[in-house]
Amino acid sequence: MSRVLPVMVFWAIVSQPCFGQTQYEQTPHWNADPNKNLYKHAELKTLDARGLPVGWGDVSTFDSGRALVKDPSMGVIQLTCKEDGGKTAVSTTIDLPEQVRFVTVLTRMRGPTVKPGESNDAGAGMVYMLETKSGEMQEFPRVEPIYRYGSLGGWKTYRTTMRVLPGYVKLNIRAEIEDAKGSFEIDRVLVVASEPGYQATADERERLMATIQKDDDVEIAKLMEEQPGLLEFRDGTMENGTPLIFAAWSNSVKVTKELVRLGADMEASDESWQNTPLAWCCWWGNPEVAEVLIKAGAKTKQYAKMAASSKTSNRSPRGAPKDFDRIVELIEAAQAAPVK
Repeated sequence: MSRVLPVMVFWAIVSQPCFGQTQYEQTPHWNADPNKNLYKHAELKTLDARGLPVGWGDVSTFDSGRALVKDPSMGVIQLTCKEDGGKTAVSTTIDLPEQVRFVTVLTRMRGPTVKPGESNDAGAGMVYMLETKSGEMQEFPRVEPIYRYGSLGGWKTYRTTMRVLPGYVKLNIRAEIEDAKGSFEIDRVLVVASEPGYQATADERERLMATIQKDDDVEIAKLMEEQPGLLEFRDGTMENGTPLIFAAWSNSVKVTKELVRLGADMEASDESWQNTPLAWCCWWGNPEVAEVLIKAGAKTKQYAKMAASSKTSNRSPRGAPKDFDRIVELIEAAQAAPVK
């Protein structure tokens, strides 16, 4: 059995005054602005005398060489692990104010050379856990980065929102890499007091839907800047899906590109069929939107089979048979592409 070494994770220091009631109500949930970050150590640009990120009490991972400050000016930390199926991890815990009902963690990360092993737990990413005063833990599934370079070098902000039930007073944040070769890189963690969604006005709802249907990328960017809460808004339409699901459903290519650029969750699913935006492209036969999503790093899963099946089983497809074939080609090419 190989010895387990700690892996670095960087964290956001929480100060109680930041969670005052006024600030809590004004803090945006979706598309949180890093320039208004409440936690000064959320980015890893401030180094101590040893050249390590400020805020870390455990430096043994850096001493082991498995955590490196890859780019001090940008605050990028690179993590590596053993190649024998072992696991390395390190965590930190922050206190949660009493009035927080939901908390969102946004982590910007990538896994440019990660090659997971064969075990069920193989991979790399961030794990979040809520903890009670007595030590009872509620653990959420590991959030994993894209395991290849994309149009933005694989960098993407991943978000996880957790409901803080009564009695839970701490948030544990852990980075881990397990049974995987290669490197895992992180440069930001934001912890934001939040609500699960935004309740849009009737005018905002109508404007949003019309903008997506018109495929107006300029207007969608303006709308999201005015109200970031709309990025993951659900209003009951499109099987209670998000704007990105609606864009994929509507074959709105330009809007899809803009929503992805703004950080929309490509793995969000509707509540009726649990279909992601890419899955809806496979069902309706929308190859152009599918290509945008695949190039941006959307998970392809078994969607090639879904597109091939939809070609014959969908009684009212949007695309022609060749469109479904094109989606299958895109997915198979992405799955066959070597990790760069």
